[in-house]
Amino acid sequence: MLIDLGFCKKFVDEENRHIAFRRGKPITGTARYISVNNHAGCELSRRDDLEALLYMIVFLHKGTLPWQGLPPTADVRERYRQVAQIKADTAAAVLCSSMPPQYAAFHGAVKRLAFEERPPYEDLRATFYQALLQMGVSMADMKYDWNEAQEPKSEVLAALAAQQPQQQQQPQPQLQQQQ
Repeated sequence: MLIDLGFCKKFVDEENRHIAFRRGKPITGTARYISVNNHAGCELSRRDDLEALLYMIVFLHKGTLPWQGLPPTADVRERYRQVAQIKADTAAAVLCSSMPPQYAAFHGAVKRLAFEERPPYEDLRATFYQALLQMGVSMADMKYDWNEAQEPKSEVLAALAAQQPQQQQQPQPQLQQQQ
């Protein structure tokens, strides 16, 4: 699964008002992907979901993130602090190097969002669509990589595929139609 929805929560209250901004919140999620605001102990909102999504996309595209591979520390809080500092200091151009420029633009758009602001989802989606077109990917044919047998396109995916035992197709039970 690419996106784990286990930490989902409502961002509006019972009266349809946005939740309040607060500090002093515990870190929620995996340090590799969480937003800088999450590291800082801020209440999370839609902007933080999008920042985390970008980190996952960059990882899937490049196979690594700039804050990976830090030397081990005895204190997990120190490790999280180091990761947060590298995230805060890493420019979008560095994070998204070797990727279409739309990814750095996405990063900038997300970082400019205010806590309660509704992200421009349609504009962001259009940005990714333009990146796909630039990479020569067509969505019009409705063919997806996961529906076709092929070699993985990244070194990370190739390594993961090599680790997976080959699964044999099990015959699917036939459902009886009700009369």
